[in-house]
Amino acid sequence: MKEGKKEPRSQMDLQVQSDTVSQLKRVTCELREELEHERGRRLDLLGNVSRLFSKRGMDRSNFALINLKMSGHTILFATS
Repeated sequence: MKEGKKEPRSQMDLQVQSDTVSQLKRVTCELREELEHERGRRLDLLGNVSRLFSKRGMDRSNFALINLKMSGHTILFATS
């Protein structure tokens, strides 16, 4: 009789373990997808920051050149 009671419980334990493993796999997959999405988003943001810094540097250079031109100074560029 004791064996009869143990068997259904073992089956139930196996089902609970199986369900738990399935949940862990699903959650792991979801987290992996979120991580990939965030990596892509981060790369996009880094690209935007790089473009802004590049543009900002060009704007500063242009501003300096315009100021020099307006002040009447001659600008010479050295070439090698």
